[in-house]
Amino acid sequence: AIHLGIVSLLRTSMPAYSRPAGSSGSGSSILSENSTLNPNPCACCDETEPVPFDVQGHIVALEECFPGAVPEPVLIDSMISVLGKHGFNAATSINLVSNCRDELCRPFTEYLDAKWTSPSFNISSLAGMVFCGRTGFGAAMAHSPVDANGMERYVFWVAPHIALSGDNTIGKVMRPGRAQPSTACGALLAVLGEIQNSRLDVNLNSTDIEMSLIKQRVMSYLQYGHQPSLNELTYAVHECILDDVRTTAEATVDLGKCEYVIISGIQVHASMGRTFFWPGSMCKYSSKGVEDLYTEYNEKIGAWRASEASSLVFADQDLSNLFE
Repeated sequence: AIHLGIVSLLRTSMPAYSRPAGSSGSGSSILSENSTLNPNPCACCDETEPVPFDVQGHIVALEECFPGAVPEPVLIDSMISVLGKHGFNAATSINLVSNCRDELCRPFTEYLDAKWTSPSFNISSLAGMVFCGRTGFGAAMAHSPVDANGMERYVFWVAPHIALSGDNTIGKVMRPGRAQPSTACGALLAVLGEIQNSRLDVNLNSTDIEMSLIKQRVMSYLQYGHQPSLNELTYAVHECILDDVRTTAEATVDLGKCEYVIISGIQVHASMGRTFFWPGSMCKYSSKGVEDLYTEYNEKIGAWRASEASSLVFADQDLSNLFE
């Protein structure tokens, strides 16, 4: 078992959504050619002789690209604890969740609903974008519990997603029943392909509305003339989603009658069916202003990293002959 704190104990000095240095693009290894971590292609992707899965190398690669990422259940458990201290729980609040329509993202919501003991409201679109607008937000908010003081509370959980395969290739993931690796996020890889081919179609296509809207929205978050990597594009989409949720919530709510929290990040589908969550931003909005909850979250994560549980993330796997 490898302790997840071997690379970085806490992301205390990194800005909320800094792009990690050295991020790679679609389909390229994030390890250098001279790396000893495990640069060889995986058995299902290439005829190269397979090598044993390198757990430590995979964790290092995960930390390099997504600093501070933790297993999704750890993120959810930690934030539920933090939220509870601020009066957000199943009896007082409703969750609004947006992640990609990809089935790989679904366990996040299933786990959240189970731990919250109350179903969440779905505001998802392709790539985790949020296109439901004020009407969608208003519908969800009308379902919220109301406390004795007439206050409503909402928690937004929003994130795009990306994959990191067993050989540390960005954008590749194995799926049940498929001999060859698949991709995540497929929608963002399609956008990236159009950018790389200098043929980005931003017209609204009535047969592909969500994809059209993704391209229209994300362009203002990309540097003109620069072809982003998949990592860079995913971080840009995260910022776009976060801004859209902030703007739409502000236009919808009455802070005299409610308060809400926005939790954002990136879902990372790592090897062996493990999905991690890179924490981007976690803030509470009320009539008193904006309160950053990251320090409270970080304290919870620090305790987890110091515990035996953090060393057992991959412990249930037989790694001696594992190839991906």
